[in-house]
Amino acid sequence: MWPLAGLAPLQAQDAIGFLSTQLSPPKEAHAMRNAVLSGFGRAVEFFPLDDTGLFMQLATGDGTAQVRPSLLGALHGEMVALDRLGTLSDLQALLPRDMPGMPKSFAEFGRAEDGRRYYLP
Repeated sequence: MWPLAGLAPLQAQDAIGFLSTQLSPPKEAHAMRNAVLSGFGRAVEFFPLDDTGLFMQLATGDGTAQVRPSLLGALHGEMVALDRLGTLSDLQALLPRDMPGMPKSFAEFGRAEDGRRYYLP
């Protein structure tokens, strides 16, 4: 599994824009769309990118993109860089107090230095 982070808050009717540096080969992207996300119960537009520069440009909302994603999938180093840019939202209020099935030490890995939880490993 790869880290997931949240960006902008969504309205209930909005589709989730999921931008990821992972699962970009066509077979993997197809499986993500049709096997994983299809059963989510809400519209998800999955955009896999193997270009880290473009990913960072879109994720930071630098003004050149028409769409800003609401969910990111990336490697830890990319998440740290995005957090340092002030791009990521604190996810703590959206998560259960205990993360069932996830070791506490692993769950804590996604915390920023100030204690905010900015991604899920």
